[in-house]
Amino acid sequence: MRPALCAALVAGLLVAGCGQRRPAPAPPPAPPPPAPLRSDATAEQLVVEGLSDRDGGLAGIAGMDPRAIRQLNHYPDFPRSTPLPSFPRGKVELPPPPSTADADALSFDRKLRAARGLIHSCYERGLRGNPALAGEVTLEISLGADGQVLSVATPASSVGDEIPACLRARLLRLRFPPPSRGAHKTRVTVGLRPAPAPDAGAR
Repeated sequence: MRPALCAALVAGLLVAGCGQRRPAPAPPPAPPPPAPLRSDATAEQLVVEGLSDRDGGLAGIAGMDPRAIRQLNHYPDFPRSTPLPSFPRGKVELPPPPSTADADALSFDRKLRAARGLIHSCYERGLRGNPALAGEVTLEISLGADGQVLSVATPASSVGDEIPACLRARLLRLRFPPPSRGAHKTRVTVGLRPAPAPDAGAR
């Protein structure tokens, strides 16, 4: 074969190879679809449960599912869009503040009043099963030298067993100011009363 013909064939093959297009890279995989938003009723129920379990103020919001809080932003007209689930509201009656100048008694009273929301949430659980439930619970709280609650007993109760069991579990989470006299027990009686309906006085 002539050298010129060979050179022409090689050049033609090179041109043909250069003209071929490379395959396009595969597209990146699509991101997974977002999780479906909760319904109005579910989101509102989560908020109600978070508020019912608050330890004074709105501290219970901090323990809520973040998805429930984001749900509030999704419904800008919350809670006017759908009425909140209704259930009986109760009142927690604590003893009057101590008249003594005992610093330990005063600091204990202040902390217990700040934790009124814990007692209130336990009472409202009982009210959901019995809207007329009322009575008293005697609490015997044992404090350590550092103010940590060591034990909670309920030696007397006129509201059954469910509410005292709830109180014993929840009050164990508290920490009181360290008492100056060291570890000791304090007894307090809490009154539980159903709140009157908002329109009761208008009838």
